[in-house]
Amino acid sequence: MTAGGRWDEALDALAARLAEHRAVLGGAPAAPTYELPGDLGPFPPALLGRAQELLGELAELEAELGARLAVVAGRLLRRPDPVPVPIYLDARA
Repeated sequence: MTAGGRWDEALDALAARLAEHRAVLGGAPAAPTYELPGDLGPFPPALLGRAQELLGELAELEAELGARLAVVAGRLLRRPDPVPVPIYLDARA
């Protein structure tokens, strides 16, 4: 198989992981992480456009996750303090 074919497979796998992570935002179970294989060889120029598209999609996903994280953090900061729970200490022990 040519280096371009292996890179094409790697980009396919990255695109699949991206779709899985987007599904998580819709309530699906967490997607596994993706690690690029280390033995792909030189990157073929013919795949540059596709790689740039995936990079743009990854940036959009990162921005969406950041926005959602900011919303959750804001909600947590606005939560009232929990009611204190009494703690009893047996000083004779």
